[in-house]
Amino acid sequence: MTAAGGAEHRRSNAVLGAAIVILAFLLAAWAHRETLLRPYVVNNDSCQHIYWMQRWQHPERFAGDLLTLYAHDYQPSGWRAFYRAWSPLIDPLVLSRWLPLFLFAGCCGLVFRFVAGFAGRFAGTLAAALFAVSPLFLQKMAGGHPRSFAMPILLLTLVLLRERRHGWLGVVLGTASLFYPMVFLLAAGTAGLAAVGDLWRRRSEGPLRSRLRSWAPVAAGILLGCALVVVQYGPGRDPRLGPTASGELMRTSPEFYARGRQAHLPSPGPAAVLVESLRRALPDVRTWLPGEARGPMPRLEAAGLLVLLALALLLVLRRRLTIPPELIALLVAAYTLYITAVVLLSLLYLPRRYVMYALPFLAVILLALLGAHLVERLSGRRRQVAQVTLLLVVLSFAPGLDGVGLDDYSAHADLFGFLRTLPDDSLIAPYPYLGDGIPIFTGRTVFLSYELSNPYFVTYWQTVTRRLDDFFDAYYAADPRGVSAFCRAYEVDYLVVDRHYFERAVIDSRRGAYFEPFSSRIREETAERTEFALASPPPAAVVWSSEDDRTQVISCSAWERIFGGGQPVSP
Repeated sequence: MTAAGGAEHRRSNAVLGAAIVILAFLLAAWAHRETLLRPYVVNNDSCQHIYWMQRWQHPERFAGDLLTLYAHDYQPSGWRAFYRAWSPLIDPLVLSRWLPLFLFAGCCGLVFRFVAGFAGRFAGTLAAALFAVSPLFLQKMAGGHPRSFAMPILLLTLVLLRERRHGWLGVVLGTASLFYPMVFLLAAGTAGLAAVGDLWRRRSEGPLRSRLRSWAPVAAGILLGCALVVVQYGPGRDPRLGPTASGELMRTSPEFYARGRQAHLPSPGPAAVLVESLRRALPDVRTWLPGEARGPMPRLEAAGLLVLLALALLLVLRRRLTIPPELIALLVAAYTLYITAVVLLSLLYLPRRYVMYALPFLAVILLALLGAHLVERLSGRRRQVAQVTLLLVVLSFAPGLDGVGLDDYSAHADLFGFLRTLPDDSLIAPYPYLGDGIPIFTGRTVFLSYELSNPYFVTYWQTVTRRLDDFFDAYYAADPRGVSAFCRAYEVDYLVVDRHYFERAVIDSRRGAYFEPFSSRIREETAERTEFALASPPPAAVVWSSEDDRTQVISCSAWERIFGGGQPVSP
């Protein structure tokens, strides 16, 4: 290709890449239109990651709150600084709704750039389309949380490796741990393995020292990133949070198993985690089916995907498809970190995080390469028709992105409206599931919530466990004085009751009234109980009630005036 031809090729690729970015942004805006237009539609994790940022404009909110201390302190410092820098210009909650659209669009452009660089323009376009319609990627970006930066970090790493822009790669690796430390480790491992492979392949191209010099910025970035991980998550954590739960503690705690708060154990084996990750990557074929016809298709779809991937790997082995060394490095790094994290449980946080993005992304690239290879076997007009048809088939999955990663709290809009009328320093003790939306939508402090009932920090979890035990003792108490004692001990101003959780069918269900071990405790302690004080509160204590009376707000001071005190509870 002549210099002029090369410049024209790069220019046309840039135009196509820009078009892909714009179309991806529009697709994400359509998929997330509800969160852009409706105030109570957000990603549920915003109820722990974003709500506390209100303190920047309202310093009096959440003062001295343990849950807010936890929600703030474990966040990566670069991600916090990013939102802090923008907060004078745009409300953090609003920014968290829009940020995923830009990240998603940028990622689609990077996918095109990466794949087109070694497999051609159509393969790059097909890969970007498959990436766009795979629900995992937009879902994990929803809410603008630290994990939203996972794919941007990985894709920048791959593109810069491929283009040998080692200086910029060093910058990306040096700052990645400030946004999402686990994916920094994956990106650093990928870059390190790619460097070793590159040095080996180029072993005949001069002295080792001169070849090492080109990788010096990458090594510096990795070392800086590792140092920043230690600074952020090493010694010095607030004693109210305590140390991270050890692997031994996690293995003996029901909170980390099925029906627990964080059901990450037991960790699946390498083959099982591959299948699990691939199922996450699939565009859902049920998009094409009427609602009542939707069934367990993803299993069949996963089997079909495995067949296609096996075909792609066969073509790779027969050298009909080319897999760049950067992707091989990513695969090896992902599995190495996954296995290491399983063995050193808790030291590297959660094992699945190291394969959650890498394996689905690799599947997307393999499928795109396979599709492009099959189409390119055709010629002339038939090839063009096949290219357009294949892209249209892929894009027909786009409706499956509608609302992905979003949760609608609008059913409690009236409750939130009432709670906003309460004094800013009110302490509200809601049923934990109801507690998630209260801080983010009302700016009021809650005694506990489901989203912030996380067992990762030992001292924090001991405190939350004690709070949950005392709350459920009061919530399911038959004697109203037990409720009074709880409110007085913890200086709670208002209770938010959901009468649904008094139903025996709910308490005795497989899921239970809460996660384990609390659902079992509630079931055992209420087995012989038929009446609960809070299930039928006196009207004088109820300051707000939903239209169906399922949800009620109870004034603790009014309750105590009616029923008096009880035996003190030690908080």
